[in-house]
Amino acid sequence: RRRASKPRSRTGCRTCRARRIKCDETPGACQRCTSTGRVCDGYEVQRLPLPPRRKTATASRVPALVPTGFRFTTTTDEIRCFSYFQHRSISHLIASVDNPLWEKLVPQMSYNEPAVYHAIVALGSIHQNLEKHGLRVPGKKSNSTLERFATEQSLRSFSLLTQRRASQDPALRQVILVCCLLFTVTELLCGRPETASVHLAGGLRILRELKAQRCALSPWEQQTTLDTYLHLQSQSFFMMGGPILTTDHEIIYERPYEDHLSTFTTFHEAQRAFEPVFNASCGFHVIFWKQRRGIPVPEFYQASLLSPIRLLSCWNRFLQQLESFVAAPSTRLGAKEKRGVQLLRVITHGQIVGVKSCLLLSNDLSLQSLMEDYVDLHRMLKITLDQIQNRPLISLGVGLTPVFFFLAQCPDYEIRLWAIDGLLSWPHCGGFFDTKQMARLVLQGMKTEL
Repeated sequence: RRRASKPRSRTGCRTCRARRIKCDETPGACQRCTSTGRVCDGYEVQRLPLPPRRKTATASRVPALVPTGFRFTTTTDEIRCFSYFQHRSISHLIASVDNPLWEKLVPQMSYNEPAVYHAIVALGSIHQNLEKHGLRVPGKKSNSTLERFATEQSLRSFSLLTQRRASQDPALRQVILVCCLLFTVTELLCGRPETASVHLAGGLRILRELKAQRCALSPWEQQTTLDTYLHLQSQSFFMMGGPILTTDHEIIYERPYEDHLSTFTTFHEAQRAFEPVFNASCGFHVIFWKQRRGIPVPEFYQASLLSPIRLLSCWNRFLQQLESFVAAPSTRLGAKEKRGVQLLRVITHGQIVGVKSCLLLSNDLSLQSLMEDYVDLHRMLKITLDQIQNRPLISLGVGLTPVFFFLAQCPDYEIRLWAIDGLLSWPHCGGFFDTKQMARLVLQGMKTEL
């Protein structure tokens, strides 16, 4: 005879729930585990509500479960959020340009490293929460179940890392670096950029201890991790006093950038040449506008603030090389790579216009002389937006937010308002560049002008 079905218990310790047996729920550690010599993994404070029977359009695209293979205890709530990260968050994080860190390294590590797994679950939970309720306003508190669950998962991940701090495992540093990145993104999505910068700084210090450098011969795991950290560091100068890793600053200001700018044969090589000058340029702009608002600038940046001409030279050389690569008869680009080239092109033009505007403003000159540049940038940005089919809520790749910001400085108020509307109509978190915050900065500047 078939046994009568009973509702599955949603309480009990993690171990008993994974074993699908009744837990006696003894405080601290249940006797069902300890009496058989097992380690009780404890009790979860936060549980997620059961998924609705009628799936939403978003949920239907995310599989309920992922393949098993974890080497540690998992729960159904965690697997739901992990699946969300795997099937939805990753595609948003990489946006238009492939990134093996999110596509390969992070998922691979999660099956063997519980600290990485729980940090992923936290990020997947926060992403779900934002897709339901929208981006968080910095400083505004939230008390949703998904956010409380994410906090518990982050604490569990941090606790697992703390337990291994005396370990001599050579792989531990890579685990910590990945977890710091996941913590950083989670905090950014929670609207806590100050806390995010603390996690980011921790990872950057580890890379500094390792003497990490951009090198084509480095293992891809190390290089893609370094690339992501350098990209986020360039955006975070509003939160951090100065760069912890000076790699890109040295490439642009202290070494011949031309040595790094070899002839492109693939889109990936073009992207690699783009990253150092983009990061150095972002750092320049953040510090310029920081100084413009009367915020003290660290001594480290005094020399770089005198080098906008150097940035313009590097950008023009890169753009010339990029166009030569695209026009070469031997170049074969797929649809995604063509979109990537257009993205690099419009970002480059945006950065050039941005540096020129900083030069004029620092000398108290009008931006009217850049009108032709602004009109061309406006046209290019419209073309690029037409090619973007999906507009994700989060992205850690190079994005268009700074381009909108530069265009919003245009003397023509019609173009300026179009750019502000672009920031507000596509709210998303591009690392430390938040579109809503960018729009607020522009509107504050307009109020000062008027």
